[in-house]
Amino acid sequence: MRRRLDLAAALMNTPEVLFSMSPQRASTPSAARRSGEEVRKLNEEGTTVFLTTQYLEEADQLADRVGIISGGKLVAEGT
Repeated sequence: MRRRLDLAAALMNTPEVLFSMSPQRASTPSAARRSGEEVRKLNEEGTTVFLTTQYLEEADQLADRVGIISGGKLVAEGT
């Protein structure tokens, strides 16, 4: 519920940029799926979403561009 409240508060002003953690970190698989759908919807509506995830499959499904960070440095980036 805390994550939902945080997300709702962040979206109240229709942000141009949103930083978000992985939907896979949701408490249940159905919550993760709904979170992923919301990320897609926000992006389609014009919000730039910076999504942090350790799951490359999730990044592939949700992102137009992916950056890999290792040791605090961007080591790879692309589509």
